[in-house]
Amino acid sequence: MHFADATGAYGAFTFYRKADMKPAAIGNNGARNAHEVVFWSGTTVVDVTFSGPQGPSTASLKALAKSLPPASGRFGVAPSLPQYLPAKSLDQSTVHYAIGPAAYVASGGVLPVNVIDFSRDAETVTAQYATSGGRGTLTLIEYPTPQMAVNAEKSIGALLKGPPTSGLQQSSPAALGVRRSGPIVAVTSGNFSSAEAQALLGQVKYQAEVTWSHSSDGKGEVKRAAEMLLGIATLTAILVACALLLAAFLGGGRALWRILRGKPASSVYETDFISLNLSGWAPGTPRKLP
Repeated sequence: MHFADATGAYGAFTFYRKADMKPAAIGNNGARNAHEVVFWSGTTVVDVTFSGPQGPSTASLKALAKSLPPASGRFGVAPSLPQYLPAKSLDQSTVHYAIGPAAYVASGGVLPVNVIDFSRDAETVTAQYATSGGRGTLTLIEYPTPQMAVNAEKSIGALLKGPPTSGLQQSSPAALGVRRSGPIVAVTSGNFSSAEAQALLGQVKYQAEVTWSHSSDGKGEVKRAAEMLLGIATLTAILVACALLLAAFLGGGRALWRILRGKPASSVYETDFISLNLSGWAPGTPRKLP
């Protein structure tokens, strides 16, 4: 299955990965059980099913992953939201990433899609954790801006305080909690104790990623500024020299032309002017010009 970017491929991989699959080092990420292997590489997801007891070898699947077309630029960047899932007690096989309501519901999302509001380009990731009372679910929702997350936190907080919706009916009241960190809203449900829920929510901490482009040529700012000024001075000298050469060419050519016509090289002292010879002419009478 081929997708437009790595985000779609990763989401599909988490959708097709089953709970009984074990991690497998194939492609970007893989998982397998006794009868099926799922992995993704670049923008492609591969789902292999087999009936024999052994199935394809890991080496052959790695070779297949290497033969898939690579993804470059922004199309090859995987979503960053899953990295905010706390690692302790996490069941990796239950991680599901979704960027739309259909995938979120089909992956077992516990919150109503209307309160998440995927129309605002929300991204979600859900995962289950081992707790003292069984299993609990952590839902992370990321919005484009922190202000959207603030509004979503208020809406989800009001939802958790009201009558339980269909996805939250099996949750204990102590497990329900919501917390915002930057543009990410974290929600706990299931069988967490109150302390476990608060501790898990406290581990979700958003960190803004800032890219600073440094020059790799080893030159300092002062040296680059000096080189720029020297270049400007050199360009100015070249332009002045070109202007002088052009003036000498045009001026010398004009002087040579005058000499060839029997005139002085310079016209500075010439008194030539155009004369209409109108002396003695009375206004109103016709006069023929010579």
